[in-house]
Amino acid sequence: MTRLDDGQKATLASVPRDGEPPDVGHPGLGAYRVTYKSGANDDFLVGLPAAKARSTLSTLIVVEVGGVAAGLVTAELPLPSDEVAK
Repeated sequence: MTRLDDGQKATLASVPRDGEPPDVGHPGLGAYRVTYKSGANDDFLVGLPAAKARSTLSTLIVVEVGGVAAGLVTAELPLPSDEVAK
């Protein structure tokens, strides 16, 4: 666990409470995607390193593009003559 200094706390205090997760630059910690959440017992901020979020998104895009490419290649393969659609 990392304790936050006053500058980092001030940065977190500026996070919008509307649920839209902005990328927030934390002095000394780097960029984080931070969102505000209300719980049954308290309210809190949840943060994920922005690099991790971008990496996950990049992986998703690569998987989707690969799936589409595989589908297109499969659709273009000729059927054996006994399996031609009527």
